[in-house]
Amino acid sequence: MVHFRFQPAAVPPVGYAWFGAMHTRFDLVMVGPGEAIQREITQQVYDRVKKLDGQLNRFSAGSEVANVNAKAALEDVHISNDLYYLLEYAQQAFEKTGGLFDITIQSRKQKEGTGSLFEKHSSTEACAASYPGRKQSCIPPAQGILSDTKIPLNPRAIVLQRDPLRVRFLHPQLQIDLGGLAKGYAVDQIRQLLEDARVEHYLISFGNSSIAAKGDQPGKKPTVDALKSAPDLSELQSPESKNAGLSSRVGWKIALQNGSAAYQLIDECLTVSGNDTQPGGHIIDPRTGKLVQATSAAVKTNTAIEGEALSTTHFITHP
Repeated sequence: MVHFRFQPAAVPPVGYAWFGAMHTRFDLVMVGPGEAIQREITQQVYDRVKKLDGQLNRFSAGSEVANVNAKAALEDVHISNDLYYLLEYAQQAFEKTGGLFDITIQSRKQKEGTGSLFEKHSSTEACAASYPGRKQSCIPPAQGILSDTKIPLNPRAIVLQRDPLRVRFLHPQLQIDLGGLAKGYAVDQIRQLLEDARVEHYLISFGNSSIAAKGDQPGKKPTVDALKSAPDLSELQSPESKNAGLSSRVGWKIALQNGSAAYQLIDECLTVSGNDTQPGGHIIDPRTGKLVQATSAAVKTNTAIEGEALSTTHFITHP
């Protein structure tokens, strides 16, 4: 369900929308267009994000990623343009970061922490019945799956092919988890949608961690704490707003919820990574296989998807 509020008295008018997606919350502020146009754009944004959520959520049995995780170690799996792009980007990011950004890291965690699923059951059939979404992990190496001693358990074991688009895993226990990368991709997709709709001033906050802004906050010396997602933008204030007039561009002011830092975004993105967003943490250092003991790391980039890779890398290397 999408929620929408509009302030017609504001000059220019301001609209605020929010809804749940990818196990978190998506917030959008638009400045300028009239209410009818903003409502139409909001519906387009909602439809696009929810479609990506349905494709990229590995925990959903009917998602494209779940289907790939279940079948790609056994056969070529046809995939969408969205997933092909994300997997290709993830492989490139893995290489550029020296293996620190790894969408397959949960595979290694599961292997090292629990052993193979097959080893825990008396037969392949019993294993498959218990884990219908991971049947490939229930098949013993003797049945033709490549030995995991010869194939790396990382994105290099993902084989992408074109015409038609398809993917194959070379490791029987490989699983992909797009996580923040999917959120960053969704933000970039919505930025393009807003560009096509000629929205000149907007703010996007997805899960309080993937944020994008364009133009300027409306009003004199404006600011907004997107991580608190306050709908009444006209009343928001920040200590930094006193100095906002020193710049020819105000942009959007983003204050981290814990008060540790504040950022000025001028037609750019802010990505925050940390192990305090999920119980027990989720960011693992591939070099050690252990959770990173740090609070958070933030980076500003031109695209949200780039920010996801760089903020995770920075979080690991600068705990």
